[in-house]
Amino acid sequence: MRAASKRRPPIISLKKSLLLLLAFLVTVSVWFIFYLRDIQEPQRQEADLVKSWSVNQERLKSIDDVLKHIWEDTTWIVQGENEEGEKVFLFEREQELLVQVKASEALSKEQMEARFKQSKPQAEIVRITPGFYNNAPIWEIYYKQNEGNGGVHAYYAFYSFDLQGSLLQTYILPAKAGL
Repeated sequence: MRAASKRRPPIISLKKSLLLLLAFLVTVSVWFIFYLRDIQEPQRQEADLVKSWSVNQERLKSIDDVLKHIWEDTTWIVQGENEEGEKVFLFEREQELLVQVKASEALSKEQMEARFKQSKPQAEIVRITPGFYNNAPIWEIYYKQNEGNGGVHAYYAFYSFDLQGSLLQTYILPAKAGL
């Protein structure tokens, strides 16, 4: 009985400890958001530079998308509309225009996907993106495919960017890579 009567109240009540925990979680969340913004800022600035260069060179009046492709070199692909109102793809490297392709002279992403699925119905497409390979615009398809022995391999396949969409090169990744 004596011990019960001399019991001190807790230093931090349950309410205060929950508030401290909440404040800690909010602080960590805010820090994490700022950290992500900070590490993505260089790529965002680089993409903004590519956008402004494309517009300032009077090649495009509007931009729909900007993609970064890294294979042999870093290439930026800018999709937009030129002054004549045509949809175009600009392939740029270090503020130098490599190739300009009208969308009407190339397979769309959806058309390339349909052709690929028709030729490899068992493959699972991970990503389709325009790129630049062997000094030419290409469609890069990254996909996974089950092998006969129960394993799964990942592949990179490069297709020409023109209306034929012919296969140029396929790379097989080791069984554990990319999965």
